[in-house]
Order: sequence, then structure tokens, then C-alpha cells
Amino acid sequence: MAPTLLPGDRVYADPAQAALLAEGDLVICAHPFRDLTLVKRVARKSASGRLDVRGDNPDSLASQDSRGFGLLRGARGRVVLVRRLLSGGASPSRLLARAPEGLARASGESSCRLAGAPDRFGCEAHLELARAPEGVYLTLSAAALPWLSEAWCLEGLRRA
Repeated sequence: MAPTLLPGDRVYADPAQAALLAEGDLVICAHPFRDLTLVKRVARKSASGRLDVRGDNPDSLASQDSRGFGLLRGARGRVVLVRRLLSGGASPSRLLARAPEGLARASGESSCRLAGAPDRFGCEAHLELARAPEGVYLTLSAAALPWLSEAWCLEGLRRA
């Protein structure tokens, strides 16, 4: 799922939201022919409810998705939260200094939080940076995942 997700990212899904999926949602699903759990984006949902799932990697050959195995009967859950360990020298407040305008901000000595409008499930879009002994953790809701593609994030939030 690079560039959206990177090796080492922790992904949390809500099985209760699996029946309510829409185009653009990130999902946890099973590979239909192999013993693999995948994280993919819903490209479309057929009239019968089957899912066309795709990876975000621009190289279609690098992604195991519906282009290779067809439509899926369903997903195990909708991704609701992603957690990433960033480099240890980063300051949470400095990392958020170039964040998009118009977001509610809360800052402390060891953590910062941005909040935006809720998604269609009522889940608030939020991004939090918190210092830990092993580095700085970035935690964001699925509604905030588009923020990862913002230039400020790609330049300032590199994985440890």
C-alpha cells in the first residue's frame, strides 16, 4: 500500500464497518487464493456487493489486488487507525508547524494533535504526534489518511 502505508505501520480495523464500505475506504481483506491478509483500497463495489480492491502503489505489478485475483466477496474490516514510528530526533510541534491550515490544533510538550471534520461514520479526522523513548509516534484516523499525501507530511514525517 505504499506510499500511503509503509512496512512497520500498524493498522487497526473495525469489523463492524465492513458491511458499510464505500469507494476509497481502506480495508483489511483475505487473499482469495493464498494464506495472506491484505490492506487495500476499495476501488468500487459491484451491485452484488463484491469489492474491487486495489493497492496504492503506482506500479500495478507490485500490488496483489483485484486486477490479479478478481472481485472479493467482502472484507474483514474497515481501517480506522494507522500508527507509524517516526525518527527519534523529531519534535512533535516542529513536525506539525507546516500542517494544513484550518485544522484545530492542540500542542503540549510531548504531543500535538490536529483535528478536522468527521467522516461519514462520524469518526473525527485526527492526527496525533507523541514522543516516546523509541521515537515519535504518528497516529491518525482513516479520515485523516489523505493528509499523508500532503507535501508537508511527505517531507517532514519520515519513518524511523
